[in-house]
Amino acid sequence: ICLFGIDPMWDVGHGWYPTNAVIDSGSAGTSVQWTGVEAGRVDANGTATELHLSWALVRGLDTNGCSGGPRSDLVANDLNSSVLDANDWNPWAQAPAASPRFVLEMNHVEVYRGASTSFTVPLPPSDSGRYFFRVGRLRAGWSGGVDDASLVLPVRSAEPLFDFPYNATADVCERMRMLQARPVSSLSGYI
Repeated sequence: ICLFGIDPMWDVGHGWYPTNAVIDSGSAGTSVQWTGVEAGRVDANGTATELHLSWALVRGLDTNGCSGGPRSDLVANDLNSSVLDANDWNPWAQAPAASPRFVLEMNHVEVYRGASTSFTVPLPPSDSGRYFFRVGRLRAGWSGGVDDASLVLPVRSAEPLFDFPYNATADVCERMRMLQARPVSSLSGYI
């Protein structure tokens, strides 16, 4: 039992402080890859109030021509066909057994869980206008948790959305390559 004020560890300047740590911001070798980011609605100041995010599993990209070969229209249609709105989110929705399920986090807060490979995220007000996103593939079965996760994606609410080269009008394969090539330095000021 600890009584506040009696033990000096509770005094200012005493006690245990967490050590400096390294934050896992993901690796480009993960099986979950970002495939697109676009500003949705933009307010009068030119600040995005929502983002359209999309992702895919590497095996789906490889089978459809994104491993360096020619782009397939099938992958573009598949990856961009089901954009959900925040109002459509249903944590109890059932996915087909063969469909992977994903969890999307914004600034460490879960904003989507389901089988879709895209989601429209409303951005909360922020003094910095900086947000970071990560999507993970959920483990199937009783164990729960995340099998693997994407790179952490730092996004600003004002144009340009990134501080590294990105072209939202490029084809899905090229967008994926640009997002996966995100330099570690782009996380400076986010995490």
